[in-house]
Amino acid sequence: MAITTFIELIASYFLEAIIGKWLWEYSHYFMNFQGRIALNPSLRFAIGGTIFIYLLQPLFEKMLQKLSDKKLNIVFGVTLSIILLDLFNKIIALLK
Repeated sequence: MAITTFIELIASYFLEAIIGKWLWEYSHYFMNFQGRIALNPSLRFAIGGTIFIYLLQPLFEKMLQKLSDKKLNIVFGVTLSIILLDLFNKIIALLK
């Protein structure tokens, strides 16, 4: 939790230096630091990450092991496309 919170803090400073703002605002949360990080989202992220690593990731791994190489490449291509479209959409929104 401490590492990811620190990375989030550094990312907010980096984004502010590059584009003049950061993409989240925690000033309305209890125990926040400059609206950049806060205890509540950090705890939720830590709990969510723990659930993912210990419960969901093993299930995904089992599902992916059952796929043929061709199907695995298709899943990879679709997932990569979604991520790149989301990134492109975010960049366009920031430039407006």
